[in-house]
Amino acid sequence: MTVSHRAASIEVFPLELPFVESFRHATSDRTACDSVLVKLTLENGVVGWGEGVPRAYVTGETQASVVEHVTGPLARALFGRPWSEPVSTGDIITIGQRLPTVVAEGVLAANAAHCAVELALVDALLRSAKASLADVLIPAAREVHYSAAITATTVEGTEKVAKRLKLVGFRDWKVKVGFDDDDARLAAVRAIIGDEASLRIDANGAWSVDEAEERLARWQRFAVETVEEPLGRARRADLARLKAKRLAAVSVDESLVTDADATSLFRDRSCDLLNLRLSKLGGLASTLRIATTAHAESMDYQVGCQVGETAILSAVGRHLAAHLVPRYVEGSFGAHLLAEDIGDRPVTFGHRGVGQPLAGPGFGVEVREDRVRAYAKSVHTVDRGSLR
Repeated sequence: MTVSHRAASIEVFPLELPFVESFRHATSDRTACDSVLVKLTLENGVVGWGEGVPRAYVTGETQASVVEHVTGPLARALFGRPWSEPVSTGDIITIGQRLPTVVAEGVLAANAAHCAVELALVDALLRSAKASLADVLIPAAREVHYSAAITATTVEGTEKVAKRLKLVGFRDWKVKVGFDDDDARLAAVRAIIGDEASLRIDANGAWSVDEAEERLARWQRFAVETVEEPLGRARRADLARLKAKRLAAVSVDESLVTDADATSLFRDRSCDLLNLRLSKLGGLASTLRIATTAHAESMDYQVGCQVGETAILSAVGRHLAAHLVPRYVEGSFGAHLLAEDIGDRPVTFGHRGVGQPLAGPGFGVEVREDRVRAYAKSVHTVDRGSLR
């Protein structure tokens, strides 16, 4: 029998949670988590939590726009109908599709807002059913292998970080590039991690196609396996030319945001891999749909993350990766990056970068609301009565 529930209230928390060290790439520097958390309370009193990470250079979103969209059109849709407990991936996709696509001036896609609400709703519905997300996204792997990530820093800083991360035992590595000292930093990383480790790079759209070809040809000596977002969204039409050179597998990230982006990439086959990040794509529903199509089209993908995700998105990413078994997995940095996470227990990788599939109700994370409120810049509350 299908069991349905109605939402009673939502609270929205834009965070400012410090990092233990800054994270730099070719587009921006970050020193704190700027996620927006959503607390959803159902009429039965059960609470679910969701998270979105706005990135102005990716979707056009800011914390302010996420708060506006969550407390406006998404809240109206949330309170406007009953929601059924999900028992299949199809049910999760239906939930995501029944939440509206927000169209707003200056915003490419309100995906972080959509993601935060969708995840809060799915978490609450699963908890109402006394079920885990693992009961719906059945794990196909017994463990998840995360990649090491090295931000753009000095050569000396790169060496220090690489040596520290090598002690963890990662088998996959990613280095942020797009700077004048890239050659020296890549040489340092390859020397430290050895010849057997997988090495990929992420340019965050820093290059023209000629620059990408020149650098990738020069870096053949480092055995770069994959180059992520080499050209940027504005130069996406040149991806096929770069892919044809076969200097490294070409992955897209910021160039994949909307359904139209996905359709174009599948049609043109202008890349080898897709970086599937939950917040960037709007949540579980859209990510699952794109992954299903990618599988049908024999296109590879990774499950990625946004820098500074809290335990909520880390947990959902863990469930998703265990279910999909992608080529690469990123995330679960937790206390390795955050001064303090908001979960009652760490959702971080362990030795060799391994994370175990999570159990427990909902996403398997019990949110410490006291910590959320301590790092919240503001709190915004909406209930069914306030929207009438």
